Amino acid sequence: MREKTAVSAWGWLLIALVSHTLWGTHPVFARYLQTVSHLPSLSILVLAYGLPFVIFGFFILPRLDRHVYRSPLLWQFGAVSVVRGLSNQFAARYTLSVFVQIVTQTTPFWVVLLSVLLLHEATPRYTRRAVALTFIGSALMMGESLLAGWRLGTVGGINGRYDLLGIFLAIISSIALAAYMLIVRRSRDTHIPSEAIMLMQFFVIASSSTILSILWQEDWRGWLTIDLWDIVAFLGLSIGVFVLANLSQIIAIRHIGAPRVSSLMSWRLLSTFAIGTLFLDERLTSPWQLAGMLIVFATITWYLWQQR
Repeated sequence: MREKTAVSAWGWLLIALVSHTLWGTHPVFARYLQTVSHLPSLSILVLAYGLPFVIFGFFILPRLDRHVYRSPLLWQFGAVSVVRGLSNQFAARYTLSVFVQIVTQTTPFWVVLLSVLLLHEATPRYTRRAVALTFIGSALMMGESLLAGWRLGTVGGINGRYDLLGIFLAIISSIALAAYMLIVRRSRDTHIPSEAIMLMQFFVIASSSTILSILWQEDWRGWLTIDLWDIVAFLGLSIGVFVLANLSQIIAIRHIGAPRVSSLMSWRLLSTFAIGTLFLDERLTSPWQLAGMLIVFATITWYLWQQR
């Protein structure tokens, strides 16, 4: 019986790993559609979130109690989701996908900070040590590109990129993701179904992006000339990330718990690097960058494993 339970646990861990692999492709596909396919940023969010909303809504909405959407907590979650979705999208537009993922790896530290400031919880052990090591690794990875931008007098911009702006937006996105996680944790006490939370996320991002796209007069005609790789990237983002990654993450958390699932979060960095090399030809150009990525990967893995 004990052996069967262990095998089952490994199966759920594998599903969690699949979820993190798919989440790691998010900044790659988002950047590809904006910088290679040259599709309007907000239109991508409209369609990428609108498609899963239609798919999930068709099956889930008839079974949900509509009164749940009167919860103030759910609308707080919706507001945070909009900030997270927009900042994450534009971060991928202005800087490398692997840089976006590096910043995303700091989310556990923002969760700790918000928990201390808002919920008055104790700081988990090893947090300061992990923050310091992650900062060193991130500086090794991103410092070379930022210095190159400064030398060119482009305030962090190089080859059409504006790394400082992209990294700043990625930090905003990471903080919003931390708030997102805390709200989801509180939602369990108010008995808000996970299906309602997921549909709220899809709806608020798709609808707010639609309004902003109209206000900014985005030109959607680029969607009429997309090729096969554009379609692959879009389906990877909409179905692969927003549907399959969400589902597999929820399934894994329900069976083995959030701490074990989050302990594999650093796998996203390797996924981003691998898919980014394939789709965007983004590569580490120096031993220092490779060392930085390994430091961040090892530190986040060690820290989350200690907190599990």
